[in-house]
Amino acid sequence: EECFRAGAGHVMQAMRESKFPTEIIEKAMEIDIEAAQATLQADRNRILNCIAGSNFSEFDPDPPAHHHSYERCNRHIRSMFAQAAFSTAAMHDDPEYFHRLLKALGNNLEDRSLSILCPTSKVLSDEHVDGLVACFHTGLKLLDVNLHSCRAVTSQGLEQLMQSLPKSLLTLVLTLVNLLAVDQASTFALAESMPQNLQVLVLKLDFCPLLTSKSLGQIARQLPSSLRKLWFSAAQCKLVDDSAIHQLAENLPERLEVLQLNFRACIITDVAALHLLKNLPRLPLLHNFRFDFRATAVTSDMEQRLRSTPLAPCPKRMRMGLDLDFHAQSFTECVRHSEDDCESEDLGAELELTSDLLAESLRNEISESISDVSAAFRNWDTNNDERLSIDEMTELVRALGMPTQNISAVVHEMDKSGDGFICYDELISWLYRS
Repeated sequence: EECFRAGAGHVMQAMRESKFPTEIIEKAMEIDIEAAQATLQADRNRILNCIAGSNFSEFDPDPPAHHHSYERCNRHIRSMFAQAAFSTAAMHDDPEYFHRLLKALGNNLEDRSLSILCPTSKVLSDEHVDGLVACFHTGLKLLDVNLHSCRAVTSQGLEQLMQSLPKSLLTLVLTLVNLLAVDQASTFALAESMPQNLQVLVLKLDFCPLLTSKSLGQIARQLPSSLRKLWFSAAQCKLVDDSAIHQLAENLPERLEVLQLNFRACIITDVAALHLLKNLPRLPLLHNFRFDFRATAVTSDMEQRLRSTPLAPCPKRMRMGLDLDFHAQSFTECVRHSEDDCESEDLGAELELTSDLLAESLRNEISESISDVSAAFRNWDTNNDERLSIDEMTELVRALGMPTQNISAVVHEMDKSGDGFICYDELISWLYRS
């Protein structure tokens, strides 16, 4: 049973990574690509010219000695390694090392995503949280914070964390499992500081003994209307009862497409489950609904009624691998419409499709789910000819819920070769143009 407790995977991962040599990470955080070498000088020239934004035909000459993109790349790489090192640093009481990680993060104000994963740390405290929130810059779109079992963090530390959440966030993942610090004060701070443009919210508050229905109600009442995907987990919280479900059900944003709830071993009855059932029809876009009411007073008949809830057709973008699929061991999958029934509607007809709008939408989809442009390209290339046609781009735009009337002009801008198709290199150049 212990292996299947909420967040157990993060704990085991942290234990493995704690043995990774810190000296290697420290070397990576000092990287300077201007001084870096390659086996072949020609390779070095091409790499630096590519980073500097030179045209493909100009990759072979000597690269610029200095370029602002070099330092930008340095900051990104240092930040990437610093984020990866947090779980290791959180296992050791080395303030100087932790400070260097924070410096690497704080110097990079261009990253759109930030992951702070410190599960099971016995040394992470409010003082460290003070340094962490200094890295929350105003351009962040995705923030993932994992403080699973960080018992040295107090309610005041969590309050500071919540109050510092950037308003620009579109995706927020908070793993605050097994914490005494999750109490009414810290949850109130989260409710009051909830970014109002959020599209994806993942809250894992399992095994928090001071979490109450009143606290969850505070959060539920502040859920932003823009929310599309909500994962809400409060398993084994003995002070959570029917009133939490009531308040959550009444405040679910109408644009929700994905809803996953885990109230395992809470004080939940059929009364609350029925209230949730009655509120689901308010969500016309809901196509993915999962719940876990195990070890509660919810009867099997009521669970079956919940599983039989009619859902909206599955959006076509799920078929293309663009839907965020968050797997949690304690979630029970309910009815999900077959991809064969997916329908595509032009839901964004009131918008005007522009190159910048489409690029931003695709970058958001990639960062939320696939995190790999090459995998996305393969998904979008439905006939597997290693290029995107105007028809494939039109289908992609429609699946994103955007208008298609200007698609020809956008494709023409992307198609640098003029052959009427978009190859992988053209997609990369267009997506991440400066």
